[in-house]
Amino acid sequence: MKKGQTSVRGGIEDFLCPFTDMYITQGSGMQGGTYSHDGTMANDVRGLVPGIRYPYYAPCTVKCINVFPEYGEARWQSVNKVRFANGRIDYATFETVHDDSFNAKVGMIVGQGTQLGNMGKRGHATGVHCHIEISQSNDITFKKNKYGIYCFNNEYDTDDCYFMDDTNILNMKSANWKYLKDVPVEEEKPDKNYLVDGGTYKLLYAKCLRYTPNMGTNIVQTKNVDSATKKLLVNKTGDAILKVGTEITCLKISKESNGRVWGSYGNCWFCLQNVDGQLNVVKI
Repeated sequence: MKKGQTSVRGGIEDFLCPFTDMYITQGSGMQGGTYSHDGTMANDVRGLVPGIRYPYYAPCTVKCINVFPEYGEARWQSVNKVRFANGRIDYATFETVHDDSFNAKVGMIVGQGTQLGNMGKRGHATGVHCHIEISQSNDITFKKNKYGIYCFNNEYDTDDCYFMDDTNILNMKSANWKYLKDVPVEEEKPDKNYLVDGGTYKLLYAKCLRYTPNMGTNIVQTKNVDSATKKLLVNKTGDAILKVGTEITCLKISKESNGRVWGSYGNCWFCLQNVDGQLNVVKI
Protein backbone atom coordinates (compact mmCIF):
# COMPACT_ATOMS: atom_id res chain seq x y z
CA MET A 1 0.00 0.00 0.00
CA LYS A 2 0.96 3.62 -0.35
CA LYS A 3 0.98 6.26 2.34
CA GLY A 4 -2.57 7.50 2.92
CA GLN A 5 -4.18 4.60 1.04
CA THR A 6 -7.59 3.45 2.25
CA SER A 7 -10.17 0.95 1.07
CA VAL A 8 -13.71 0.65 2.42
CA ARG A 9 -16.34 -1.47 0.68
CA GLY A 10 -19.81 -2.11 1.98
CA GLY A 11 -18.92 -0.10 5.10
CA ILE A 12 -16.05 -2.51 5.94
CA GLU A 13 -12.34 -1.71 5.69
CA ASP A 14 -10.23 -4.03 3.56
CA PHE A 15 -7.05 -5.32 5.26
CA LEU A 16 -4.27 -3.89 3.07
CA CYS A 17 -0.62 -4.95 2.92
CA PRO A 18 1.19 -2.41 5.15
CA PHE A 19 4.36 -2.35 2.99
CA THR A 20 5.05 -0.33 -0.15
CA ASP A 21 7.86 -2.71 -1.18
CA MET A 22 7.91 -6.22 0.28
CA TYR A 23 10.81 -8.68 0.36
CA ILE A 24 10.15 -11.62 2.71
CA THR A 25 13.41 -12.64 4.38
CA GLN A 26 11.83 -15.32 6.57
CA GLY A 27 8.46 -16.89 5.91
CA SER A 28 6.00 -18.71 8.11
CA GLY A 29 7.13 -21.74 10.07
CA MET A 30 4.06 -23.63 8.87
CA GLN A 31 5.56 -23.68 5.36
CA GLY A 32 9.05 -24.97 6.06
CA GLY A 33 10.30 -21.92 7.92
CA THR A 34 12.89 -22.44 10.62
CA TYR A 35 14.77 -20.39 13.18
CA SER A 36 12.39 -18.02 15.02
CA HIS A 37 9.14 -18.76 13.16
CA ASP A 38 8.67 -22.46 13.94
CA GLY A 39 4.98 -23.28 14.20
CA THR A 40 3.85 -19.70 13.48
CA MET A 41 2.49 -17.73 10.53
CA ALA A 42 4.96 -14.86 11.08
CA ASN A 43 6.80 -13.12 8.24
CA ASP A 44 9.95 -10.98 8.31
CA VAL A 45 9.83 -8.23 5.67
CA ARG A 46 12.45 -5.79 4.42
CA GLY A 47 12.01 -3.04 1.85
CA LEU A 48 13.40 -2.28 -1.59
CA VAL A 49 17.01 -1.80 -0.45
CA PRO A 50 18.46 -3.90 2.40
CA GLY A 51 19.37 -1.95 5.53
CA ILE A 52 16.96 0.95 4.95
CA ARG A 53 14.44 1.63 7.71
CA TYR A 54 11.39 2.00 5.47
CA PRO A 55 8.03 3.05 6.97
CA TYR A 56 5.00 0.79 7.04
CA TYR A 57 1.36 1.83 7.33
CA ALA A 58 -1.80 0.80 9.18
CA PRO A 59 -3.51 -1.91 7.07
CA CYS A 60 -6.82 -0.90 8.67
CA THR A 61 -7.85 1.47 11.45
CA VAL A 62 -6.25 0.03 14.58
CA LYS A 63 -5.84 0.54 18.31
CA CYS A 64 -2.61 -0.26 20.14
CA ILE A 65 -3.29 -2.92 22.77
CA ASN A 66 0.23 -3.69 24.07
CA VAL A 67 3.80 -2.44 23.74
CA PHE A 68 7.30 -3.78 24.41
CA PRO A 69 9.57 -0.81 23.61
CA GLU A 70 12.83 -2.71 24.22
CA TYR A 71 11.98 -4.84 21.17
CA GLY A 72 10.32 -2.09 19.13
CA GLU A 73 7.22 -4.27 19.44
CA ALA A 74 3.57 -3.25 19.40
CA ARG A 75 0.39 -5.29 19.24
CA TRP A 76 -2.59 -3.86 17.39
CA GLN A 77 -6.25 -4.67 16.94
CA SER A 78 -8.72 -3.31 14.40
CA VAL A 79 -11.38 -1.05 15.92
CA ASN A 80 -14.01 -2.77 13.77
CA LYS A 81 -14.25 -6.03 11.86
CA VAL A 82 -12.31 -5.95 8.57
CA ARG A 83 -12.31 -7.89 5.31
CA PHE A 84 -9.32 -10.18 4.75
CA ALA A 85 -7.94 -11.42 1.43
CA ASN A 86 -9.49 -14.87 1.99
CA GLY A 87 -12.92 -13.21 2.25
CA ARG A 88 -13.24 -13.68 6.00
CA ILE A 89 -14.74 -10.74 7.93
CA ASP A 90 -13.48 -10.56 11.49
CA TYR A 91 -11.28 -8.50 13.78
CA ALA A 92 -7.57 -8.24 12.94
CA THR A 93 -5.10 -8.68 15.79
CA PHE A 94 -1.43 -8.45 14.85
CA GLU A 95 2.00 -7.42 16.03
CA THR A 96 4.89 -5.49 14.50
CA VAL A 97 8.44 -5.81 15.88
CA HIS A 98 11.95 -4.25 15.62
CA ASP A 99 10.98 -0.57 15.14
CA ASP A 100 14.06 1.52 16.12
CA SER A 101 11.98 4.72 16.20
CA PHE A 102 9.36 3.16 18.44
CA ASN A 103 6.76 5.58 19.80
CA ALA A 104 3.55 3.51 20.02
CA LYS A 105 1.46 3.85 23.17
CA VAL A 106 -1.32 1.66 24.50
CA GLY A 107 -4.71 3.09 23.56
CA MET A 108 -3.51 5.14 20.59
CA ILE A 109 -5.68 4.85 17.48
CA VAL A 110 -4.09 4.93 14.02
CA GLY A 111 -6.22 5.40 10.92
CA GLN A 112 -5.90 3.17 7.85
CA GLY A 113 -3.07 4.40 5.62
CA THR A 114 -1.33 6.35 8.41
CA GLN A 115 2.27 5.44 9.25
CA LEU A 116 2.37 2.76 11.93
CA GLY A 117 6.13 2.44 12.38
CA ASN A 118 9.49 1.84 10.70
CA MET A 119 11.49 -1.26 9.90
CA GLY A 120 14.46 -1.65 12.21
CA LYS A 121 16.84 -3.83 14.24
CA ARG A 122 15.66 -3.20 17.80
CA GLY A 123 15.47 -6.40 19.82
CA HIS A 124 16.75 -9.72 18.50
CA ALA A 125 17.16 -8.88 14.81
CA THR A 126 19.99 -9.79 12.44
CA GLY A 127 19.05 -7.14 9.86
CA VAL A 128 16.65 -4.25 9.29
CA HIS A 129 13.12 -5.59 8.83
CA CYS A 130 9.59 -5.72 10.25
CA HIS A 131 8.40 -8.92 11.91
CA ILE A 132 4.63 -9.27 11.51
CA GLU A 133 2.12 -11.97 12.38
CA ILE A 134 -1.66 -11.77 12.12
CA SER A 135 -4.67 -13.32 13.82
CA GLN A 136 -8.10 -13.14 12.21
CA SER A 137 -9.80 -12.81 15.58
CA ASN A 138 -10.23 -10.45 18.51
CA ASP A 139 -8.50 -13.05 20.73
CA ILE A 140 -5.39 -11.29 22.10
CA THR A 141 -3.87 -14.45 23.63
CA PHE A 142 -0.13 -14.62 22.89
CA LYS A 143 1.55 -17.77 24.17
CA LYS A 144 4.30 -20.30 23.43
CA ASN A 145 3.59 -23.06 20.93
CA LYS A 146 5.06 -26.57 21.06
CA TYR A 147 8.35 -25.26 19.64
CA GLY A 148 8.66 -22.65 22.40
CA ILE A 149 7.86 -19.77 20.03
CA TYR A 150 5.29 -17.14 21.01
CA CYS A 151 2.33 -16.65 18.67
CA PHE A 152 -1.36 -15.73 18.55
CA ASN A 153 -4.25 -18.12 18.48
CA ASN A 154 -6.00 -18.19 15.08
CA GLU A 155 -2.96 -17.05 13.08
CA TYR A 156 -3.26 -16.92 9.28
CA ASP A 157 -0.54 -16.71 6.65
CA THR A 158 -0.11 -13.28 5.13
CA ASP A 159 -1.47 -14.24 1.69
CA ASP A 160 -4.76 -15.04 3.44
CA CYS A 161 -4.73 -11.60 5.08
CA TYR A 162 -3.35 -8.84 2.84
CA PHE A 163 -4.85 -7.22 -0.23
CA MET A 164 -1.73 -6.40 -2.27
CA ASP A 165 -2.95 -3.35 -4.22
CA ASP A 166 -0.08 -0.84 -4.67
CA THR A 167 2.49 -3.13 -3.01
CA ASN A 168 5.60 -4.01 -5.01
CA ILE A 169 6.23 -7.74 -4.36
CA LEU A 170 10.00 -8.25 -4.63
CA ASN A 171 10.16 -12.01 -4.03
CA MET A 172 7.80 -14.92 -3.36
CA LYS A 173 5.63 -13.63 -6.22
CA SER A 174 4.17 -17.10 -6.67
CA ALA A 175 2.35 -17.01 -3.33
CA ASN A 176 -1.43 -16.88 -3.38
CA TRP A 177 -1.56 -13.08 -3.21
CA LYS A 178 -4.93 -11.42 -3.74
CA TYR A 179 -6.07 -7.99 -4.87
CA LEU A 180 -9.30 -6.13 -4.21
CA LYS A 181 -10.67 -7.22 -7.57
CA ASP A 182 -10.26 -10.87 -6.53
CA VAL A 183 -12.77 -10.51 -3.69
CA PRO A 184 -15.75 -8.61 -5.12
CA VAL A 185 -18.14 -7.02 -2.68
CA GLU A 186 -21.78 -6.19 -3.19
CA GLU A 187 -22.20 -2.72 -1.83
CA GLU A 188 -24.38 -2.67 1.26
CA LYS A 189 -26.16 0.03 3.18
CA PRO A 190 -24.10 1.53 6.00
CA ASP A 191 -24.27 -0.13 9.41
CA LYS A 192 -27.66 0.76 10.94
CA ASN A 193 -25.98 1.25 14.33
CA TYR A 194 -24.63 4.54 12.99
CA LEU A 195 -27.99 5.78 11.72
CA VAL A 196 -30.19 5.55 14.80
CA ASP A 197 -30.94 8.53 17.00
CA GLY A 198 -28.61 8.78 19.94
CA GLY A 199 -25.40 6.97 20.78
CA THR A 200 -21.91 7.52 22.14
CA TYR A 201 -18.97 7.54 19.74
CA LYS A 202 -15.18 7.80 19.90
CA LEU A 203 -13.53 9.81 17.13
CA LEU A 204 -10.93 8.04 14.94
CA TYR A 205 -9.96 11.26 13.16
CA ALA A 206 -9.94 14.93 14.12
CA LYS A 207 -13.19 16.47 12.86
CA CYS A 208 -14.22 20.07 12.28
CA LEU A 209 -17.46 21.22 13.86
CA ARG A 210 -20.02 22.69 11.47
CA TYR A 211 -23.27 24.60 11.95
CA THR A 212 -25.31 22.51 9.51
CA PRO A 213 -24.54 19.02 8.18
CA ASN A 214 -24.84 19.83 4.48
CA MET A 215 -22.75 23.01 4.60
CA GLY A 216 -19.19 21.69 4.31
CA THR A 217 -17.61 25.15 4.33
CA ASN A 218 -19.55 26.45 7.32
CA ILE A 219 -16.99 25.75 10.06
CA VAL A 220 -17.57 26.85 13.63
CA GLN A 221 -15.17 29.49 14.94
CA THR A 222 -13.82 29.26 18.47
CA LYS A 223 -15.84 32.28 19.57
CA ASN A 224 -18.97 30.17 19.10
CA VAL A 225 -17.70 27.20 21.11
CA ASP A 226 -16.46 26.77 24.66
CA SER A 227 -12.74 27.07 23.90
CA ALA A 228 -11.83 25.79 27.38
CA THR A 229 -13.13 22.29 26.67
CA LYS A 230 -10.44 19.61 26.40
CA LYS A 231 -12.31 18.09 23.47
CA LEU A 232 -11.21 20.82 21.08
CA LEU A 233 -8.16 21.79 19.08
CA VAL A 234 -7.94 25.05 17.15
CA ASN A 235 -6.38 25.35 13.69
CA LYS A 236 -4.59 28.38 12.28
CA THR A 237 -7.79 30.03 11.09
CA GLY A 238 -9.48 29.61 14.46
CA ASP A 239 -11.75 26.73 13.50
CA ALA A 240 -12.91 24.38 16.23
CA ILE A 241 -11.78 20.76 15.73
CA LEU A 242 -12.66 17.77 17.88
CA LYS A 243 -9.60 15.74 18.96
CA VAL A 244 -8.92 12.13 17.99
CA GLY A 245 -10.17 9.82 20.73
CA THR A 246 -12.85 12.22 21.96
CA GLU A 247 -15.96 10.45 23.26
CA ILE A 248 -19.21 12.26 22.45
CA THR A 249 -22.85 11.38 22.96
CA CYS A 250 -24.97 12.45 19.97
CA LEU A 251 -28.61 13.26 20.62
CA LYS A 252 -29.39 13.64 16.92
CA ILE A 253 -28.24 11.94 13.71
CA SER A 254 -28.59 13.41 10.22
CA LYS A 255 -28.04 11.48 6.97
CA GLU A 256 -27.53 13.17 3.61
CA SER A 257 -28.81 11.64 0.38
CA ASN A 258 -25.20 10.92 -0.67
CA GLY A 259 -24.73 8.62 2.36
CA ARG A 260 -22.75 10.98 4.59
CA VAL A 261 -23.88 10.76 8.23
CA TRP A 262 -23.63 13.54 10.81
CA GLY A 263 -23.93 13.59 14.61
CA SER A 264 -24.90 16.54 16.77
CA TYR A 265 -22.66 18.24 19.33
CA GLY A 266 -24.56 20.96 21.16
CA ASN A 267 -25.90 23.17 18.37
CA CYS A 268 -23.16 21.96 16.00
CA TRP A 269 -22.46 18.82 13.93
CA PHE A 270 -19.53 16.58 12.98
CA CYS A 271 -19.18 13.83 10.37
CA LEU A 272 -19.67 10.24 11.60
CA GLN A 273 -19.42 8.50 8.23
CA ASN A 274 -18.08 9.59 4.84
CA VAL A 275 -19.77 9.26 1.45
CA ASP A 276 -17.65 6.15 0.67
CA GLY A 277 -18.87 4.46 3.85
CA GLN A 278 -15.65 4.98 5.82
CA LEU A 279 -16.40 5.52 9.50
CA ASN A 280 -14.82 8.43 11.34
CA VAL A 281 -15.94 7.03 14.69
CA VAL A 282 -16.33 3.78 16.60
CA LYS A 283 -19.53 3.29 18.58
CA ILE A 284 -19.00 2.58 22.29
